[in-house]
Amino acid sequence: MNPYEDFKRRFKLLASKERDLVVNTLSNIFTMRLVGNKTHGDLAEIG
Repeated sequence: MNPYEDFKRRFKLLASKERDLVVNTLSNIFTMRLVGNKTHGDLAEIG
């Protein structure tokens, strides 16, 4: 089994057992992206 297939298998197992953990982690990642984009835009306006 190649590493990517192994990752997919393990991730599917994790997502099935700890759905909230996966959802919260992805939510945090995308929220930080939004905050980062907003902050970067504000700093560009100030500059």
